[in-house]
Amino acid sequence: MFDKWLASAMPSRRLTPETALRIRLETAPGRLLGEGQTFEQVVGALRDLAAGRGDLLADAAGALLGGYLASPRTTNPVRLAAFAALVAAGAEPDRTVSTADVVRERSQRIG
Repeated sequence: MFDKWLASAMPSRRLTPETALRIRLETAPGRLLGEGQTFEQVVGALRDLAAGRGDLLADAAGALLGGYLASPRTTNPVRLAAFAALVAAGAEPDRTVSTADVVRERSQRIG
């Protein structure tokens, strides 16, 4: 029964390479910081991973910032350091702010 539900709940198509990269950019800094890498090492790893995609760095940074703005008391401090690393790696400022606004608004509507 669960397998049937899971199959209907999960999308059958694969992520686009761009979406997969954005997800990796959003999750990598917190993981790397948690593994003990220095802030500078994390920024370098993000730059390498993004390969010049400041727009995707901004989407990832905006998602973290928007989540924080929607619920600042429940945000793990590592997520704020992850946000800072994405900005330092080259996130586009205007896109970061616009993505944060969208995520904050959506989060507040849900919560």
